[in-house]
Amino acid sequence: MPKLINNIPQRIDGLIRVFIYILAFWLPYSPAVIESCVIIAVVLWIVKRLAVHWNLIKKDARHIFKAFAPPASSLNRPIAVFLIICILSIVSSAFWQSALGDFITKIMEWFAIYWLIQESFTSKRQIFVLLGVTFFTAISTAVDAILQFSILGKDLFYGYPVSPDGRATAGFKAPSGLGAYLASIIPLTLSLIFYSRNKMAKTGFLVVLGVMVWALMLTFTRGAWTGAFAGILVFVLIYLIGSKRIETAKTFLLALVFLIMTIAFPLMLNTEKTLKMIKRSNTIAWRLEIWQDSMRMIKDRPLFGHGVNTFMPVFQSYRRQIHNYPTYAHNCFIQLASDVGLLGLAAFGWIFLRLFLDVSCQIRTMALERERMIFLGLGVSASIAAYLVHSFFDTSLFSLQLGVYLWFLVGIQSKINFLVAERT
Repeated sequence: MPKLINNIPQRIDGLIRVFIYILAFWLPYSPAVIESCVIIAVVLWIVKRLAVHWNLIKKDARHIFKAFAPPASSLNRPIAVFLIICILSIVSSAFWQSALGDFITKIMEWFAIYWLIQESFTSKRQIFVLLGVTFFTAISTAVDAILQFSILGKDLFYGYPVSPDGRATAGFKAPSGLGAYLASIIPLTLSLIFYSRNKMAKTGFLVVLGVMVWALMLTFTRGAWTGAFAGILVFVLIYLIGSKRIETAKTFLLALVFLIMTIAFPLMLNTEKTLKMIKRSNTIAWRLEIWQDSMRMIKDRPLFGHGVNTFMPVFQSYRRQIHNYPTYAHNCFIQLASDVGLLGLAAFGWIFLRLFLDVSCQIRTMALERERMIFLGLGVSASIAAYLVHSFFDTSLFSLQLGVYLWFLVGIQSKINFLVAERT
């Protein structure tokens, strides 16, 4: 009986991992599944913590705070600061009730995903399984987008049509969502080429990379293109710094040539339609107007903003042009500053600064330790960089699927950093 009780935490961790795997599998296609998986995983985590600490809680109720403390992580301090600033923003907001609800259901969901991965994934094998599920879903989504755009005119799995202006969406509501997802998986795919030792596997991953780039091009989302390109450059830069090997440059050159070819090939398939997409109405001026109006919002409440996720109702009194009626600011960082102020934005940036500083420690040990898992860590960090660059042009962070996806990647990256540091 005592042995069975001692195994309860491990069994619950196993169940939590199953729901995280399900979340990764359905991420591009079902917000309902994502929310269900997060809720169930959090409930399981609460049950596990109660089972582990129950005897101590019965002796001293104050122990409950320790029982439900998040797992140790280098990101906990900047996350705590960010959450405190969010709470201050809510308290000072005219829309505090809705801001509080969104804080619980959205902001806390981000970090729940992060902490669940930190605590429940304890081995390299478990991280590989999670990456494998993610990679399989990404390939399926890319193929789905190509079939939707080029042949079927609708999504293969749910029957979603292309966007009204004819761009690929796959299972997302808009092309920008698909673009953000693919842009954030392409650098990770590139890292698998470097990670693999088998030439056939390298070739296979190179082909998959071409398919993903092709699908990305069919979204005609320039912000996502920029993000993917930036992610690839970040990966190559940090890899070259860490490895200092000449074959790296040769492999990168091959990948770059293949990338250019995969961009050119789908564009040549349907020249008339492609030119129409590229020449579609310019949204740059529209975005600049929104950003200018949003900056006035920030100027009025620079420290703590107008409240978590209150951009839309507040923006109506700041917009100068009647046609500027966005749901979001089309810039994650401007919208975040509008919601939680410049202090909140600074704390948010601190989280990623801390994360990338942890990555830099792994880069310094790459050449000495030759730990192959570092390649995957560099790929995930480049994927996060691609996401953040794309966030300058859109508001993926405020989408349920893509917001969860970012912190899903952050959780994997942080866990890889920990596992590599532990081995070296």
